[in-house]
Amino acid sequence: MARIFGWAVRGRGDEVDHTYVTCDNGRKWECFGQCEGGMLICEGTVSPKAVEGIASQAHAGGIEYAVTGISHQAANRLLWGSKGMVSEARGFWACAMLFGVYGSDALDWLRSAGRSLQQSESPQGPSRAILKNAPHMRALVTSIQERYMRAIRVDGAQDAEGLLGDEFSLMIEGKLGQSYSRQRAAHLLSRHRQLMREKRSLDAKLEIGSLDKPAYMRDLDIALNSALLDMACDIGVRDFISLFEIDPSRPLRLARAKKAGAGRKGRRPRYNKPNGAKAAARKGSDT
Repeated sequence: MARIFGWAVRGRGDEVDHTYVTCDNGRKWECFGQCEGGMLICEGTVSPKAVEGIASQAHAGGIEYAVTGISHQAANRLLWGSKGMVSEARGFWACAMLFGVYGSDALDWLRSAGRSLQQSESPQGPSRAILKNAPHMRALVTSIQERYMRAIRVDGAQDAEGLLGDEFSLMIEGKLGQSYSRQRAAHLLSRHRQLMREKRSLDAKLEIGSLDKPAYMRDLDIALNSALLDMACDIGVRDFISLFEIDPSRPLRLARAKKAGAGRKGRRPRYNKPNGAKAAARKGSDT
């Protein structure tokens, strides 16, 4: 067994963090962007062979960027066996509403990768993961993971959108409380179903070629941000921030999140020299 780590990297001005995964055996998985720096947000124990099996799938663990997920979903798939989740990444819960925590095609992935996933499961389950969350957040993460396990083991007829709806319901209950207004919760779930219909339509247009990928990502950003604004109006800013942990006045940009992560890959961090060092450097260049 090995230790596996989930990281979050903040881009300047971005509302969605880039995430990636590393292992104590030296392996790194970039998840569509850079794989250095940032803040450690979760860790756990996992079988390296099983992680390699997941990572060997095309598009970072089977994720197609902005279609079935972003770096958050790719990282969570790699962290599956540790029961870790990059839920502390900025923008995570809004993107999870759109794609689910393991990607919008998670059911297909779970069923096709079942053997590798079974090998990756640690015997002690969720308690082996160290999450940088408050206790109620750890409980929410665990409940979502258990819902996915039930989907693969029991709910053979479960559809992907139904699973995403169940996950969003758990998110509302876990972050806003079991006693939260049923009427407001119903409004959130109704708007979520509308967003899923809009995404399904965009997916179909992308598949038949009536939308290219840049236009698809632009329209998906518009659909997501429209849904978020509607939800903020329905439940109020305070509850919105409790639910999504983002500022409703600042739009999310999925394309920018990828560009920010990829653009810094392999570069050393920039820094400003102290004034004295700059003066010395100029003096040295004049001699």
